[in-house]
Amino acid sequence: ASNVNKKNIPYQQGTPCASCPDNCDKGLC
Repeated sequence: ASNVNKKNIPYQQGTPCASCPDNCDKGLC
């Protein structure tokens, strides 16, 4: 439940998929 608020935003602003290069969906992790 702690990840609910983080699923719809990139972990690093300005660097989409930087934290999840193998798990990227439309520029979001």
